[in-house]
Amino acid sequence: MFIVTNRQVFENKSDLKAFGSKPNPAGPNELRMAEAEKVAGKWKINILPDEVTPAMAEETGIKARSYSSAYVMQRLMARVNLKLVRRQGNGRNFALFVHGFNNNMQDALDRAAAFQRNYGVEVLVFSWPANGGGAKGVVSDKSDARDSIGALDRVLEKLNDSLQSIHAQHEARVTKLANERFADDAAAWDPRRQRRPASSCAKPRSRRLFLRRHLRGRRYRNRAAYPL
Repeated sequence: MFIVTNRQVFENKSDLKAFGSKPNPAGPNELRMAEAEKVAGKWKINILPDEVTPAMAEETGIKARSYSSAYVMQRLMARVNLKLVRRQGNGRNFALFVHGFNNNMQDALDRAAAFQRNYGVEVLVFSWPANGGGAKGVVSDKSDARDSIGALDRVLEKLNDSLQSIHAQHEARVTKLANERFADDAAAWDPRRQRRPASSCAKPRSRRLFLRRHLRGRRYRNRAAYPL
């Protein structure tokens, strides 16, 4: 499970102590990425670097000097749409989970894991400096929540940009396949509009249906289930 947070993080920690109780020292809009895995009933945390390492770039095929958010999105989309990694099986829905007041990291990750398990979705957790502690904790959390609005806006913006980029990659891949399968009429088509020219014949029509099947109506749905 992946986490995006504006909390202070400690890269030398591998448990829940990797997440601090205060906002990032660089400012409440500063975001960091992490990966969490439950091992023997306890959460194991890996704080990702700001920029991808050569190993991370090779694993996902993204460009070097990209931010870790690009790495996380590629990993998430590979889980949502198994076709991207040439595996068989059904895709999963994607969900962004934002916890509420009076929730520490243990609470947030446990609830997100329950969503994944019960509903079969792939969850990205956004965690802000809410720390529990009853009524007194809620007062502190309200201030941190206000300070975290900008961070959540950045998360939503990055998600939108990443999904558009992934869709563009898919569109280019589908268009390339259509051009290869229907090469006799490849130049006569506008793949973005899937427009059928007036002079088309049987083969171009097949190409039109191919593009319609794999592109039309799939932009920004809640899962990337492109059946190629």
